[in-house]
Amino acid sequence: MKIIAILSVLSIAPIALAHPDHFPPEHPDHPSEHPSDNPEHPAKDASANESATAEAKAIFDKVHKKYKEAKGIKESITLTMPSMMGGEAEVIEAKILVGAKGGSLDLADEMSATWSDGKCYLTTSQLDNKYTMLAADSLYSGLTEVTGGGGIPGVWTLALRDSDDMDDWITSFSLGFPGIEVTGVTTEKDDEGNDVDVISLKSMMGTVDITVARDGVIKSGIITISQPGMPSMEISAISSIEFLKEAPVVTFDAGDRELISPEVMLNGEGADASAPAEEIATGKPAPDFTLSKMDGSGDVTLSSLKGQVVVLDFWATWCPPCRKGLPFLNEFDTWAKNEGWKVNVFAVNVWERGDKDAVDTIVKKFWAEKKFTTAVLMGSSDSKLTSNYGVSGIPTTVIIGPDGSISSQHSGFAGGEAMLKDLKESVAKALGKDVDSAKPEHPDHPDHPN
Repeated sequence: MKIIAILSVLSIAPIALAHPDHFPPEHPDHPSEHPSDNPEHPAKDASANESATAEAKAIFDKVHKKYKEAKGIKESITLTMPSMMGGEAEVIEAKILVGAKGGSLDLADEMSATWSDGKCYLTTSQLDNKYTMLAADSLYSGLTEVTGGGGIPGVWTLALRDSDDMDDWITSFSLGFPGIEVTGVTTEKDDEGNDVDVISLKSMMGTVDITVARDGVIKSGIITISQPGMPSMEISAISSIEFLKEAPVVTFDAGDRELISPEVMLNGEGADASAPAEEIATGKPAPDFTLSKMDGSGDVTLSSLKGQVVVLDFWATWCPPCRKGLPFLNEFDTWAKNEGWKVNVFAVNVWERGDKDAVDTIVKKFWAEKKFTTAVLMGSSDSKLTSNYGVSGIPTTVIIGPDGSISSQHSGFAGGEAMLKDLKESVAKALGKDVDSAKPEHPDHPDHPN
């Protein structure tokens, strides 16, 4: 399935409606929490919407209070939906772990989201060597910004915990369908004979039935997509939830993954979106810029360096693959100078957050701690710099030839030896040198920090 279909099941509806052959398969019996197909429990008509909405809000308020006050929540969601290709139903398992300072949502073999230290990280199976990141004050807000939020299995728990807005709660159950409204609240019996409240919603696409236990816990969400002339299609999400006594500790390790923008992550299955930057930029004139040096010694204008080879390494202090690659960039810079190569190597800092003074302080402190000697250019304040160079993820290294055109470009960190070899060969090519037998000598690198 497409990444978009996994992240927001909303795409199931238009795809199914566009293909009449996609009939819903038979599905196992669900708990007796589905009033939409029960003639003894019809949803209230539109005239009762105001009363039903108030009743639903009272129930949701109880859930919101319970979820918000919990030190931690651990939940497993089983999502069952018609196959996109017909045949047996598709089942996706979602696991949620969330506390006050961290959380995670994992869709087995599809995608995962992690919230830690005020940042939300997203990875997908289709782009398993990449990740995206953004600042977020909760896992819910991060997912909402990256994917739209509604439609991800289990996102209702995050919405009910982190948002005080009933519209957000309803959207989290409804896949973001337009025109959603509460149509009724009924009392049912679950499989164990306990009373449960069933909140019924209606939209242009069909109905949603939300089952809530009397202790303020969401048990399930059942979506029935129904359009004239088409067979109904049911999507069920059944929850098993545990309230933790201690807040969970959640961290994210990017490893060697390359950081990319959320837009590229969500459209990564397309050839254009995933095309390496070098296929777009190689051979074209390098966009000119003027950037200040970190050490305060002045500005660097790229066009003034025409006639010389220039290496630009785009990086940020918070980027793990960048931090792994910088010691080798610094080593290459030192080696090239010792060899007498006429090459200008710059570590171009981008995508740092904060005002100029804060960024300057962060970068200077980082560089001093690492004791690097390569020149740093401050590019975070230039909003067009990375887009001009087609940089969708960092680290990205650009080699500019003496004629001012981009000779080669490489994204990601594939290891120190590979990086040194690539730098040496790429710069040698730009200089017109034969370096098949020349290699920078260096020991193993236990002191190269991450």
